[in-house]
Amino acid sequence: LATLYTVFFDFDSAVITPIGQQVLQALVQDWGAQAVKFALIGHTDRAGSQAYNKSLSERRAQSVKTFISQLGLPNSNISTAGMGENAPAVATQDGVREAKNRRVVIEVQQ
Repeated sequence: LATLYTVFFDFDSAVITPIGQQVLQALVQDWGAQAVKFALIGHTDRAGSQAYNKSLSERRAQSVKTFISQLGLPNSNISTAGMGENAPAVATQDGVREAKNRRVVIEVQQ
């Protein structure tokens, strides 16, 4: 059973918010001393082109990787991927801004 953490992002941004930083600090406190893997999957809403959103989702995942690496998690235990707008948490029409879709989901793989 995987443990999931989610960090949300502002529109058109890969900058981790203060709340997102708290989530990531909790992740590192919860799991940092254990030999586990972290899969970071970036997502976007459906505003913007598919190509742009794919890139943005990858930048979001990389932003999270950089942040948790700086808190001491080894890069070798962290994988990243970007789904763009293809796996929304909330289904919307194309072009719709949806805050719940602008996220990185962190799966802790034990």
